[in-house]
Amino acid sequence: MTQSTRRATCCTVLPRMLRPRVSPCRVVAAIGVVASTSRRLISTNIAAACSRPITTTALIAPCAATACEVPLYTLVSRRAVSSTPGKTARDEMRELTALFRALSEARTPSARTAVMSEPHFRQYMPLLQFVMDPSTKFGITRAALANLDPVEPRTGAGYPSVAHFLQIVQDINKVGGKGSMGEMQAVIRAFLATGVHGDEEAREVMMRLLDRNLRVGCGPAFFKNWAWTDAEREELATRFGLRHYATASGTSPPATADTAETAEASQAAPASALAMTVRSTTTPAAASPPAAAPVPSTPTNHLARLEPFPAVVLGYPYKGKLQNPTSTFLVSRKLDGVRMIAHVLGGSAVECYSRTGKALNVPDSVRTDLMALVPQGKARILDGELCAIDPESYSESFDAVIGAVRSLKRGAAATEGVNVQYCVFDMLTEDEFRAGRDTGRSLAKRFDDLFTIAGRDTTEWHVPDLLDVGNDAPKSLVRLAPHILALTQAPMLGADAPTALAAAAAASSRRGWEGVMVRRDTQFKGGRSSDLVKIKRWQDKEYAVMGVDVDPAFTPAPGTAPVGLPAGPVAYARALLIQNGSVQVAVGTGMSLEQRLAWGKDPSLVVGKTITVQYFEETKDGSLRFPSLKAVYDGERDM
Repeated sequence: MTQSTRRATCCTVLPRMLRPRVSPCRVVAAIGVVASTSRRLISTNIAAACSRPITTTALIAPCAATACEVPLYTLVSRRAVSSTPGKTARDEMRELTALFRALSEARTPSARTAVMSEPHFRQYMPLLQFVMDPSTKFGITRAALANLDPVEPRTGAGYPSVAHFLQIVQDINKVGGKGSMGEMQAVIRAFLATGVHGDEEAREVMMRLLDRNLRVGCGPAFFKNWAWTDAEREELATRFGLRHYATASGTSPPATADTAETAEASQAAPASALAMTVRSTTTPAAASPPAAAPVPSTPTNHLARLEPFPAVVLGYPYKGKLQNPTSTFLVSRKLDGVRMIAHVLGGSAVECYSRTGKALNVPDSVRTDLMALVPQGKARILDGELCAIDPESYSESFDAVIGAVRSLKRGAAATEGVNVQYCVFDMLTEDEFRAGRDTGRSLAKRFDDLFTIAGRDTTEWHVPDLLDVGNDAPKSLVRLAPHILALTQAPMLGADAPTALAAAAAASSRRGWEGVMVRRDTQFKGGRSSDLVKIKRWQDKEYAVMGVDVDPAFTPAPGTAPVGLPAGPVAYARALLIQNGSVQVAVGTGMSLEQRLAWGKDPSLVVGKTITVQYFEETKDGSLRFPSLKAVYDGERDM
C-alpha cells in the first residue's frame, strides 16, 4: 500500500474520530514509525477479536508522540468487535458493574457460580477469563491509574466494547518501546470519558480489570473449575487469542461448595441434647428426623384469632450509642428470614402470623414441633424468624424461605428441598402479648422459661464468647426440637457497648452473618423501641417500583441460554427503577430469569408494586450502594 493510499484510507474511513484531534499527515507518519514492529501483532489480535480477517487499511497505529490528546488505536468494524450486539462499551461497563456488585454480595463460591450463571452475566465470563488468564499482561498498575483524568473526544467517539479496549491496552504493552506508557494512558483516559463516563463504581471495575485483581472472590481457581460451553471455548480461542481453550478436552463441573472452607465435624453431643453448633466452616448436615404426622393448616376452634393484632417488637439501627447505657443487654446473631409470631395451644392448635398480623403458611413439620414444645393445654406466644437453613454451612437463604412460604400459600403439600426451621428469640403469655407489655419478667427470665419447657438446661442460652472476634464458630443456635431452634445470647453491659459492639460487628461479618441484634434485658414492650437495636452488614427498605429498564432485544451469549428461554432476541428487564428521596435508583440484581422475562415483556406486572431492596449504604448524593431486589409483594409487605 502506498503512502498516498494510506492517507486516503485514514481520511475517509475514520474522519470524525481523527480529524478534530490530529492531522492525517501525523497519522501517516505514526503508521510509518510503528508499522514494522506492531502492525502484524495488532492486526492479528484485532482480527481474532473480530473473528474474521482484517486488512491493515482498517488499522490506525498508535501515535509516536506522547502529546496526543486521544488514542489513535481504533477499528472500523465496531459491530464485529462487540460481544453484546446493540450495546456500547458504556452499556457493558454498567452491566459489569452490576455483576461485580452481585458477586460482592455472594458469600460462597456456589453463590458466585449461581450469579455468573445468569445469562446476562454469563456473557462476560470469556472476557473475565481473558483478564485472569496468566498469558494476559496489561503492564499497568492501580497506582498508575489512580490519578488519570478522562479526556472526552470532541466527536463523541469511543470504543465498541470493553474487550476491544482491553485488547488495545494489551497490544500496547506487548509492543512496548519509548512512549508506550503515554500511549497506554491516552487510551485509558479516553475510555474513562466514553466507557466509564464519570461513574466511580465503573471506574473501580475498570481498575480491577486492568490490575487483573477482581476482588470479588473469583480468582484463577474459580475460572479453572468453570464448565465452559463449546461456544465459550471458541470465543476464548478466536476472539481473545487463548488457543489452549480450542484444544482442551472435557470440561470441569462448576464449583458447588466453598473450596476455601474445610469440612469440620462439630463436637459430639448427647443424643438427648440435640444441641447444634453453628459454624462458619462447613459442617455435616444433621440426619433428617422422621416425617411428622400432618397437621391441619386451617384454623381451629381452640385459639381465638389475635384481633386486633398486637404490635410486635421492632428496633432501630445502631448509631454508635445505646439509650440506656447503665442497663444490661443481650446480643445475638441476626437472621435473614421471615418474621413469624406463633400462637400455640400446647398439644392442640397453632396459628402463625406475619409481623403485620396476616396469616402465614408454614410447613406442617414446624407446626407439629411447636405444639409439642408448649405444655399440654398452655397457650404461649413465640416470636422468631422462619428461616431456610443450609444443611452444610448453616447460613440462611431469604429467597428460599420466602419461596417456600409462597408455595405453601398456593397449596403445595410440602417445601421439598428446603430445610425450613423456626428460630425463636422470645416467648410470652397470651395476655402479655395482647397488652403489649410484660408484668415483671426480664428477657433473661423469658429465655429461662423457654429453655425450661423445652427440657433444656437454662445455662445453654448464655454464650459469652458470641462477641469474641477471634472465635469463628460460636454456638449461635441451640436446637429445641427437630424444626425449632433458639438463638443464644451474650450478656453485655451498656457501658461496654462501643468496644463490644464494634467487635461483634467485625465477628458477624467474618462469620458471614446477616448482622447482630442487641436487646435490653428488661420487660417486654411491644412496638418500635430503643430497647432493640440492630447492626447489619446490609440494610433493606421497602420501595414502590416506578419503572422498568427494558432491553427490547436481549440475546444471551452463545451456549449460555437456559432451558426455556425463547429463541432469538427477547424483551428483558435489566433493572427496576425506584425513587430514594429525590434520586432515582436502578436495582439491577436479585431478579430471577423468569422475572426478567415477564417484566421485560409486560412492565405493568411489577410497576407500582412494593419491593424490598437490600443495599449496603446510602451514598452522599442520596443513591444506594449495591442495591439488590430482595422480595416483591402484591400489595403492601405481607411477611
